[in-house]
Amino acid sequence: MVEENVSKLIRLMREAGISTIVSFNKYNVYYMTGFKPIEGVAAILSSNNQQYLIVPRLEYSRALEESKATVIGYSKYKVDVEPGERIVFKDLLETIFKVLREEGFASEDVGVEYSRVSYKTLKKIIEFLGEDKVKDCSEIFVRARSIKSPSEIGFIEKATRITEEGLKAALDAVSPGIREIDVAARIEYEMKIKGCRTLAFESIVASGVNAALPHATVSEKRISRGEVVIVDIGARYMEYCSDLTRTFIAGKPSSKLRDIYHAVLEAQNAAINAVKPGVKAKEVDEIARNVLREYGYGHLFIHSIGHGVGLEVHEYPGLNSENEKPLEKGMVVTIEPGVYVKGYGGVRIEDIVVVEETGPRVISRFEKSIL
Repeated sequence: MVEENVSKLIRLMREAGISTIVSFNKYNVYYMTGFKPIEGVAAILSSNNQQYLIVPRLEYSRALEESKATVIGYSKYKVDVEPGERIVFKDLLETIFKVLREEGFASEDVGVEYSRVSYKTLKKIIEFLGEDKVKDCSEIFVRARSIKSPSEIGFIEKATRITEEGLKAALDAVSPGIREIDVAARIEYEMKIKGCRTLAFESIVASGVNAALPHATVSEKRISRGEVVIVDIGARYMEYCSDLTRTFIAGKPSSKLRDIYHAVLEAQNAAINAVKPGVKAKEVDEIARNVLREYGYGHLFIHSIGHGVGLEVHEYPGLNSENEKPLEKGMVVTIEPGVYVKGYGGVRIEDIVVVEETGPRVISRFEKSIL
């Protein structure tokens, strides 16, 4: 998979006229090298496929095992090294400069993700290379990562299967008297034992009035009989994310809640059916919004209809009212309409959809009847 990612990046680099790219972003380092970084790492890739992975000294051995790139360790402190180890006694940025200089990259255009580095770091890079040599390569990574390979889609599907196990645990756990935090613990335990090493994001279990907050945090509130409970969770598998939301009821739903739920579900189905190559991202958002307007809930839908999913739980494309760009085959997106009534509660339903040549393919399978 890494080889395919690198080939894609090199093609885009050549199209942009950039000879070398340097990334400090942990997700893009993984995308380029297959090494899962913790902190303080960088990757360098040239358009003739020279690859360097720069890691802290304590990550050097693991990097050699996980990546085929040329690994260089760095340490700000003098330490003993074994014969053959490539360790530089400098900080990360100075080590990058050393590689760029010694490999001849410093005389060429070098791409840096302006959106992913601090002003201080960017300023130092420009001072080292010269302002005319430094280019913003943020768009190269956005374009490369927005179109998923079959392997990447497979990892997202596996993450989704694990996440659905978490939803099953939530369905079993939600009942009058249980705390939100206890439901979250059962969800996360189930996902962990089913293969989730790390969560894609902090789990949301929001009941009653808390469900009116789209990004509610888990609390010690006890769920009351008849309350709505929004569960928004995601697992990672091979570093790829899932993101699913279901709305449960601790008892029998009221007629008002049924009406909101059916409106949200209808809006989601309409938006999913609109997903296909060539359709503008904003059009998918508008289709869902129009359905909720017809029900009288348009003003209570206060976020976009969805977003891309991959190594990060929120990535390009954003399916919002401002995105004029069309969807493309291979994109993986969420479709998640919601209605939020202050002081009462809310309903959100979210699934993951692959943009295929013939239209949408919904990865998630967990039931959506009012639960």
